[in-house]
Amino acid sequence: MSNTIIECRNKDSENAISNGDWTTTLGQSLTINDGDQILVKDIFIDTQATSSQKIIIPYGITASIEFGYYKNQLTTDGLSQIANFPAVSQKDQELVLCIQKNSTDPNEILIEKLGFFKFNNRKNNEKVDITISYTDFDNQTQSLIVHIPENLESEFIIPEIQGKVAIGDLTYNPPISVLNEKYNIKISSFQSLATNGKRICIPYTETAYIDIPKGNYDPDALCTLINNYITSLGNSGGSFVVDNSPILKDAQALQNKYRGGSPQANTYEFAFAFAGSELYSIDPMINYNPLNPSILMGSNQFELDFNQNTSSFQFNYLHFPYLYQKNLAVQILKITQGTFDVFTTQTRYGGVYIKSFGALDATNAPFNFWEGLLGFKKTIYPDFNFTEKNTTGPNVDYLIPNFPISELSSTAGLITMDAFVDKTNPLTTNRTFPSNSSLATDQTRNLVAGNSALDIQNSFGYYVIEVGSKFKNNFYTPDNNHKNIQSIVSRYYELNSYTTGTSEGSLIYTHKGEPLLLESFRCRILNSDKVLASNIGNDNTIHIAIIRNSPEYPLPPPPPDADDKKEQKKK
Repeated sequence: MSNTIIECRNKDSENAISNGDWTTTLGQSLTINDGDQILVKDIFIDTQATSSQKIIIPYGITASIEFGYYKNQLTTDGLSQIANFPAVSQKDQELVLCIQKNSTDPNEILIEKLGFFKFNNRKNNEKVDITISYTDFDNQTQSLIVHIPENLESEFIIPEIQGKVAIGDLTYNPPISVLNEKYNIKISSFQSLATNGKRICIPYTETAYIDIPKGNYDPDALCTLINNYITSLGNSGGSFVVDNSPILKDAQALQNKYRGGSPQANTYEFAFAFAGSELYSIDPMINYNPLNPSILMGSNQFELDFNQNTSSFQFNYLHFPYLYQKNLAVQILKITQGTFDVFTTQTRYGGVYIKSFGALDATNAPFNFWEGLLGFKKTIYPDFNFTEKNTTGPNVDYLIPNFPISELSSTAGLITMDAFVDKTNPLTTNRTFPSNSSLATDQTRNLVAGNSALDIQNSFGYYVIEVGSKFKNNFYTPDNNHKNIQSIVSRYYELNSYTTGTSEGSLIYTHKGEPLLLESFRCRILNSDKVLASNIGNDNTIHIAIIRNSPEYPLPPPPPDADDKKEQKKK
């Protein structure tokens, strides 16, 4: 009896898609004859870095964050420069920075929602990257690469395109017909507003790009790399010190940028959108003497952090902290209305919100960095729609974005009960509260991610080994029959080690019929949800054994089925 061992090694493959996903092609074909058996002899999964609490970046990527900007409505510093700005009210509300444009094109639309869905998950559950292209209101072609995950079980919303203005139809690559036929994907929802004849107020955003080289990163070191990219000003070379900052904007600088430094250009104007009901223009900033103070919008702070106690990433600062006597602080304000006192809080001057995350490799293919490795889900994006409102002054129909800057999408100073304690006489019970009270504190209300790749490794009990070739097995789940799954490997590992599996967890394939030629093997290491395992290295190996059916010792025939037994009884 002559047996054969085939080595499928991730590291040696010339067709490696990513860590844990590769194709091994043999130098010569192997013939599988009737009665031969195929099984996985052993598996070695590269979990060395993972077990040492490392985040693995398998190849160089460019990560991105699209930032939007807001200013706290209760801030009094500099707001006298904004025409018709409202008085302080009872609510701690934010004003979102928008860019305004008059729409005159009948083919122009404002996209509110786009979603995809797999209508037959049993037939094909592959992942697919879709490039969505459109013409924006500057007649520039824009493209967005969307990664539709495998095993999609619910509608997949594309928040990155929400609030974008497009002229004409969107185009898709692969085309919709191919998405339908090959991937069983269809557009499940598309909502848009006609803009012709209206004044559109679009949340103004800018995107920061972070180059992250290949490597196994300590979580703190990865946070430092990202923080340095976002907060470094570099050599702006402009008239304003924050010209190149992705998180802090100057009103005069923005107006100069979009008007070419001339009020007569009047290409676009900026405004603050206030809870979808009013607009407060900052357009007069362009006419100000450069020596006069401008208005800063966004945040002077950005901090991504890794919490060692919870093994989770979090944003500590996406906001411009309130300052009291040059110290980080929070404030409680008392507003008297008639005979009643209303209390409200001041936890920030303003800040940035995250419109979208992204990451691409050197070939512009999407890389699941922010959610797959760091754990930040798309629920961090503000969910907004647009309100149509007619202004009585210029008698123009506006489309105004309506979305609150909530605790799910922002950070702020942390208000505690300590703010109510009189620091001069801390034990007194004087209920007469001062007009305002400031508390020096560096505590923040954080924006915490879900399970990072380090947590995910502890959230399932086993790996599933998939080998795609000409031989098939049956691995049934309530939702599907996975014909390429060949083995199951316990997730147990020790520090700085590989995760190993043996033939005990292997499904055995026995060939019947005409000879079969084997030439290549598509190997994938999946987690228990049957999706590609994240945060593993590239030194993964699967050994496949072919056990030949010896003519001298043939395999026993299979037991007769029920029909055969009936025929035997008749005889």
